[in-house]
Amino acid sequence: MSDHPKNAIAPRFEVLSLQRGLIAAFFANILLNPLLIYGIPGIWDGMGFNGIALSTVISQSGVMIYVLWRILGRDMMQGLQRSEFTPDMVKFKEITAQMLPTSFAIVVMFAGGFVVQFALKGFGEHALAAYGVALRVEQILLLPVLGMTGALLPIAAQNFGAGHADRVRDAVFFCWKLGFILMAVACPMLWFGGGFAMSLFTDNADVIRVGQSYLRVDGFILPIYMMLFAINSLLQALKRPIWTLWIGIYRQGFGVAFFIWIYIGVLDFSIWGVWFGIATSVITGWIVALVVSEKVARDEIGGLWNPQPQGAKI
Repeated sequence: MSDHPKNAIAPRFEVLSLQRGLIAAFFANILLNPLLIYGIPGIWDGMGFNGIALSTVISQSGVMIYVLWRILGRDMMQGLQRSEFTPDMVKFKEITAQMLPTSFAIVVMFAGGFVVQFALKGFGEHALAAYGVALRVEQILLLPVLGMTGALLPIAAQNFGAGHADRVRDAVFFCWKLGFILMAVACPMLWFGGGFAMSLFTDNADVIRVGQSYLRVDGFILPIYMMLFAINSLLQALKRPIWTLWIGIYRQGFGVAFFIWIYIGVLDFSIWGVWFGIATSVITGWIVALVVSEKVARDEIGGLWNPQPQGAKI
């Protein structure tokens, strides 16, 4: 529920309120987790592991209430009429058409994770453990990129709606440029510091070794992930989210399974075949995404790389 007021406030660029709410939730979790898990000695025994879940519910509910309060205090929300809260089925249909492809793309992403884990189980429990830890290390380094490409969506969508095709292109290219700068820092960290990062979470030598091998391969495709995330935001901004689903089905559905099978089943690679299969699916999915994004951009804003003014909606 807290995501809805976040999405309402982001296009208005009042991100400071969201930042304050999330920071407060962070510190609230630090205080509430031990309190709800272990309780108060001599008074209450706590809830155990369930306390973590309740702590999250409380902190995120606080964010939702705070951000809603900030939204309702804005000038655009003054003078609201009861009729404005009446469901508009036409609008609901439009929102659903934008929402469903993105939702199914997330389902496909989870399915791809299961395919990788199925392939890894043949290499032992340490391989599964290594992948789980290495994936978290990768995600930590991708967090700035996820925030940046997430911000691209409302910026590109607003300018597309206003007919400023040039600003949509500028936003995408600026996002990529900034992303490459971030990846220039992140990639060497995975290449040379992957083993150290793994050792922070486990002292098992096999887990560290396998996780380090994944991070070394992953370090080469981080910039491609960044571009893919930006393209997904662009396609959603141009109201063509269905393409994010098809790209996801190819990359995380078919591609992962097919290329892992090629490397392991046909070429008889070791566990490196799983990592190469993931990398190959990402790279080929990136190529597909570039072709699709240029085709959609040409239809909607006159093109992305070589814009044609006569085709732009300006």
